[in-house]
Amino acid sequence: MSPRSHLHPGRTPPRAAASPVDWRRHLPARWAAMVVEALDFTRHVEYEMPAWRVLGRDADGALCFYAHDYVLTEGRSDNDEDFYTVVTAGEAVRGWRLCDDRWLIYRQLRGDDERIPTRPFYSLSDRPPR
Repeated sequence: MSPRSHLHPGRTPPRAAASPVDWRRHLPARWAAMVVEALDFTRHVEYEMPAWRVLGRDADGALCFYAHDYVLTEGRSDNDEDFYTVVTAGEAVRGWRLCDDRWLIYRQLRGDDERIPTRPFYSLSDRPPR
């Protein structure tokens, strides 16, 4: 089965844009050959909190890679005088469109206790992650 991102006759291939995120990181080696390659990337940054999103598109301009990362923090104190920041929640997500139009999705949640990392997991979906 060929990916949807094939080049049309007479069409000049787009130049690969530098990715603002390592789009192959967390991609299992056994799935790498089935992933549609992202050639153009757009990064969106949230300025109110530590969060960003990257969209990757194939040669036809169709979405084929998705990533987001965010953390929620709050100030805490043990003595009501000295405050420090802790991560209360967060999420890291990566999604790759496969040649059969399914999406392979990597997700790792962050919880209240930073010392105990949550275990990341993979899933397959008919839609890109959000």
